[in-house]
Amino acid sequence: MKKHNFIAILLLVTLNIQTCTLSGLAINSSTFSDASSIASWAKNDVDEAYDLGFVQGYNGAFHPDAPITRSAFTKLLVTMLGLTPEKHYESIFSDVSKQDWFTPYVLTAYEYGLITGSGGAFHPNNNITREEMAVIIARAFPLSQSSHMSFSDRFTISSWATDSVASVYHNGIITGYDGKFHPKDTATRQMATVILMRAYRQKLAFQSAVSSAICQTGQHLLSASPTPNTGTVGGEWLIFGLARSNVAMPKTYADSYISKAETYIVSEHNKPTRKFGHKVTDTQRLAITLASLGADIENVNGIDLVDYTWNKETYMSDLIESQRELGGRQGLNELCFGLLTIDLLPSYTPSGAQITRQEIIKTILQDYQLSSGGFSLSKDNKTFDLDITAMTITALAPYYNRASYDNVTKAIDKALTVISSKQNDDGGFGNPSNVESTAQVVVALCSLGIDPTIDTRFKQDTNLISHVLSFQDQNDSFSHTLNGATSQMATEQAFYALVSYERLITNQVPLYDMSDVN
Repeated sequence: MKKHNFIAILLLVTLNIQTCTLSGLAINSSTFSDASSIASWAKNDVDEAYDLGFVQGYNGAFHPDAPITRSAFTKLLVTMLGLTPEKHYESIFSDVSKQDWFTPYVLTAYEYGLITGSGGAFHPNNNITREEMAVIIARAFPLSQSSHMSFSDRFTISSWATDSVASVYHNGIITGYDGKFHPKDTATRQMATVILMRAYRQKLAFQSAVSSAICQTGQHLLSASPTPNTGTVGGEWLIFGLARSNVAMPKTYADSYISKAETYIVSEHNKPTRKFGHKVTDTQRLAITLASLGADIENVNGIDLVDYTWNKETYMSDLIESQRELGGRQGLNELCFGLLTIDLLPSYTPSGAQITRQEIIKTILQDYQLSSGGFSLSKDNKTFDLDITAMTITALAPYYNRASYDNVTKAIDKALTVISSKQNDDGGFGNPSNVESTAQVVVALCSLGIDPTIDTRFKQDTNLISHVLSFQDQNDSFSHTLNGATSQMATEQAFYALVSYERLITNQVPLYDMSDVN
């Protein structure tokens, strides 16, 4: 999957990272030679689409009433979504060749599950119908679901398009005319532009709502935890989420955490036995959080936290023999958090390391991946674990589609298929659906550059981001299960999942990539 370059979004909306406010930018007018032929109901949308670089016309004209082909509509959609056109050619459709101008856009749309074609062909030069357009839009944008529509010709809508037409109608994307939907009619260029601009603006509104939720929840977390501590709840993940977000964290707050973390690290490191309770993941969690604050994790009062991953056997030599190797005591957690820790910033394997990146990856894939494609926490008790599978994908994400790591790419693709199959009808994960599991899947997808509101493998009754937001209450905290009691752990994990999504759509580096930290 490709990372998104939402330049168009940033032209329309500027995010003030200190105050979490949005400010608009002005739109200019288009200069098509046939501008007078553009219908009054379409002119503003066509102008805006032109200024944003979504439509260009040809020979200096827009040709508003000309039918739009399936290939032209696909290009417009991919451009509007900010997706990077696929450069690598792969033979998928019998009527789409390497030489065709539209091929990169068609392959990209196919990769994201936005188009499917029929009978092995895409029919790129066919004019797109209104019901075909509705299906693609329903796949591509974060729309709420509905089965109601009042079109008098609703029974002429193809069965494969009924749900999508109801969705786009319910969201005001396609309204029809004369009380009818006209499902088999060909869409014109101006009609397609207007409809896609409506969907685009709704996407912007959705993303603005996510940003608002992040700001509100971030402020709630700061108020609910006025004194940060070390630990898994109210500690590292709280600080980490805030540090990676656009919520302004007071310097005194960050300094207070750093001071407590340093004291704790020195105290544990100096113990003759049972350093960090024999939990190397404690050192890894601390390293991740301190790195997000810009601290030198290789020199915390003279202690190298990263080296605990490279040389666990040295620091925790009082462990029994079978638990000294990485993964020996806490299973796959040690390996995943260890890989994340050594990849927080560009670094080399130290000469004295007792393990390498390649060995960590090899161990993860050979000892913990199940034949189904999922992962288990233990290499001895092979039981699928959704959360650890998502976490493993996150840890392996920097190696996805990377030269010499084909095994990682194949393993991740297989794991994604398994996770998709485990999604509940309500769009969540777990039994019952819980926000923490969904949050881990969101982080995994965003780490790979996959937009969880677009990828059709992960859209059921709703998209994953909408599902996470459904757990939020009026106090800006989150509950473990829908309509359940609020939970600090649920709130922290939902928060950094939303932050991960916002980082993706604003073209920032992934959540665990600290190369942007000053």
